[in-house]
Amino acid sequence: MISPAADVFLPNVALIIPTLCGGGAERVMTRMAGWWAARGTKVMLITFDAGSPAYPLHPAVQRIALDTISLPRDLPAESAWPAEAANIARLRLALQSCLAECAQRPLPVISFLSRMNLRTLLASQGLPCRTIVCERTHAPASPLPEEEEKLRRVLYPLAERVVFQTAATCRWGQSFLEKERCAVIPNSVDPDPGDMQANFPGLSVCQPFFLAAGRLVKLKGFDRLLEAFAPLAPQFPALRLIIAGEGPLRPQLEACIVRLGLEKRVQLPGFTSRLPQLMARALAFVLSSKFEGFPNVLLESLAQGCPAIAFDCPTGPREIIRHGIDGLLVQAGDVRGLAAAMRRLIQEPELRSRLARAAPEVRRRFAEEQIMAQWSALFSTLFRAP
Repeated sequence: MISPAADVFLPNVALIIPTLCGGGAERVMTRMAGWWAARGTKVMLITFDAGSPAYPLHPAVQRIALDTISLPRDLPAESAWPAEAANIARLRLALQSCLAECAQRPLPVISFLSRMNLRTLLASQGLPCRTIVCERTHAPASPLPEEEEKLRRVLYPLAERVVFQTAATCRWGQSFLEKERCAVIPNSVDPDPGDMQANFPGLSVCQPFFLAAGRLVKLKGFDRLLEAFAPLAPQFPALRLIIAGEGPLRPQLEACIVRLGLEKRVQLPGFTSRLPQLMARALAFVLSSKFEGFPNVLLESLAQGCPAIAFDCPTGPREIIRHGIDGLLVQAGDVRGLAAAMRRLIQEPELRSRLARAAPEVRRRFAEEQIMAQWSALFSTLFRAP
C-alpha cells in the first residue's frame, strides 16, 4: 500500500471506463473524478457509452462519450478485432483531443477494468501520456479469454503503474511485472450516504431483514445466499431477505425463490441508490460472492453501523471485515456456515450490537482523504521533477 502524502495538485487528468452504469468500479471512478474536479483539476472522463451515470457526477467533470461498437464478451477474438480496432482508434482520438485542451505534458491517464486497460494501453502508445491501469477484481479468479490474457502480460508492462486493490492481487501482478511498477490502493468509504430518512415504496423494511446487493450474476453467489436463507425462514416467520441489484440472472433467481417457497420472504427490488439507508436498517449485510476485488458494499454497510457477514473469498472481505469485531467471516462456499452465522446474529442481539458499534470505525480506516492521499503520493512519484 502506498503511504499517504500531502495533496499534490493535479492540473489535468483523463479517466477512462467503459460505462457509468451501476457498479463498484463506476462508483469509485465517479467519486475520484468529483474529488479532483472539486479541487480545481480539469477532469476529462471518457466512456464507451453515453448512458446516464448511475451516481452523481460533479458538474465540472467533462464527460466524453464515444460512439463505439458494443461487443459480446464471448465473441471470438478474430471476430471482435475489426470492431475493437475501430473502438481503440476512437479512444486514441479522444486522448488526442484531451491533449489538445491541456498544456500539461505528459498527461496523466487512469483506466479502470481489465479489457478497458488493454484498449487504453494500445490507444495511448506514442502519445505524451503517463498511463495508469487499475485492476478492479481479483484477476486470477476472473481470467480474461486466452488471447486477451496473453495480451495483458504483453501490455501491462508498458503502463507507468498498475494499481491493485489488495496485496494478494498485487502479488499475482508481480509474477509478470516489475515490483516497482505495482501499487496497492484500496477503495474509500463514501462520505455522503445521502438522505437517511428515505422511504422505500414496495419494500418491507419494517420487518427484520438481511440485506445483500450487487449485479445479479453468477460470481455474486446469490443462489447460495438463498440456499442459506431457506432453513431460517420457517424458524423466524418475520424475517425477510432483500437482494438489491439487477442483472441477467434475475429469472434464475426468481425461479430459485419459487422452488424454495420463499416468494413472500425474499424481495428483488432491482438497482437502488438508497443502499446506505437500507443498510442502516438491516440486521446485517450478507456478501455471498465467489470472488471479489475490494467490495464497496462492505465498506458502506459497516459505515452505516450494519454488521457484515461474508464468505472469506480470495480477496476483499478479509481486508475489510475484522472477524468478531465488526462482522463475521465464513469459510468460502460453506452455505451451512453462512446460515449459521446469520442465525447467530438473529439469536445473539448482544453480539449484533457489539459488532454494530465497532462497524463505523471503517470511516477512519478507509477515509476518502486517506485513500486520495495515496493517489497523490503515486502522482508525486510519477511527476517528480528530475
